[in-house]
Amino acid sequence: MSDELQALAARSDSSYEACAFLGGTVWRSGRHNGPGGSFQSLLPAGLHIGLGAAKIRSFNETLGGFESTEPLLSVLYVPAGGAVFNTDIEPGRIDSFGMHLPNPEIALDEPGIDKLFAFAKDKSLTVLQNDNARHLRRLSAPIDPWFQGEARELILHARALELIAVLTTVLTEQSVSARSPQHTRCAYRVRDQIEADLSLPYALAELARFNGVSVRFLTDAFRSTFNESIGAYLTRRRMEVGAQLITDGASVTQAAYMLGYQPNSFTTAFKRHFGHPPSRLFD
Repeated sequence: MSDELQALAARSDSSYEACAFLGGTVWRSGRHNGPGGSFQSLLPAGLHIGLGAAKIRSFNETLGGFESTEPLLSVLYVPAGGAVFNTDIEPGRIDSFGMHLPNPEIALDEPGIDKLFAFAKDKSLTVLQNDNARHLRRLSAPIDPWFQGEARELILHARALELIAVLTTVLTEQSVSARSPQHTRCAYRVRDQIEADLSLPYALAELARFNGVSVRFLTDAFRSTFNESIGAYLTRRRMEVGAQLITDGASVTQAAYMLGYQPNSFTTAFKRHFGHPPSRLFD
């Protein structure tokens, strides 16, 4: 594991293990993050694939970012020189699993790597938050201490190969979905439904049922069309509209209730999104 990745994995109370994999590194990390806070991390160049769950917001101005409280899978190709990500994280247990291939070109003969590398090079940060991410959380679980030495490395290798297999399948499905007119129509219907009243507490199951599709179809269609999850889209639009309401003369409390928030929750979400409280708009 590179010095940068090791430092990132070792934040707070942490246990991690790593071994060589396809010219790079595969690792598993378990830690209790506390008390939370903000930090910057430098991701080294190469192909990064990660799996984990935390109350976290992380972004890079060029490569993109995410905000999540749910399990997620991420795929990212970082160009030469690395990339600095700004991260806000809340206290809690974090188990993560992933791999870093600094020179993925040398592993292109391995099944799945060529497709992942080609996909990642043509995209910015790709984040998947669906049933696959929740199902694969077991890959980040601690390894039974009965396994030691080479046996533990074999387990890490097996988990890495399973992660590659799932990602290869999911990204192939997404590629097909992105070209489907049915997916595009569904995504725009849902977007228009959300925009009609941003204050409503939209539930994925209800949106899917209203549009006559499955939750997985709905979430995949929306992300493949708009490159963000429904939850991230809703939060972003609420914050954008909230900022405009306050700029136009509404109080923070008024803006909060108009967008379906309690004032304290709105202030927290606003600060997380913009990096400053809504009261700054009055300055």
